Amino acid sequence: MNVFLAIAAILISGLIVLNLRSKNVARQSLCLICEESLSHPRYCDEYSFCQEHFNVYKDGEWVVLSQGSASAGSPDFGVELYETKGKLVGSGIPSFIQASYEEESGNIVTKMKLLVLKQDLEKAQALSKSFLS
Repeated sequence: MNVFLAIAAILISGLIVLNLRSKNVARQSLCLICEESLSHPRYCDEYSFCQEHFNVYKDGEWVVLSQGSASAGSPDFGVELYETKGKLVGSGIPSFIQASYEEESGNIVTKMKLLVLKQDLEKAQALSKSFLS
């Protein structure tokens, strides 16, 4: 009987932990575009979005505004790109950063692209000239 109670207690504790973890994951989701913290995100292409930006992403034609790479030893481009994205979004131009990772000579390099809607490209280029070096 004691063994049964111990096993039941372990299983119930495990279920509680799993339930709490799943709730924490949902609370930690951020919109890819505005970075708003989301309790009920909408997903597309494995990215999370707020209600406002879900259709903007899904229906938009996205083009590359800037691209480059950064690493732990050379993070400057990544920092500039992230700051530019924030300024564009703050100026009403939806944008997001797409990242991929590669190994080069034993170092992890992050390849990044800053994407904007095609109809906003010229406005974004004009604004970003003052942001990107």
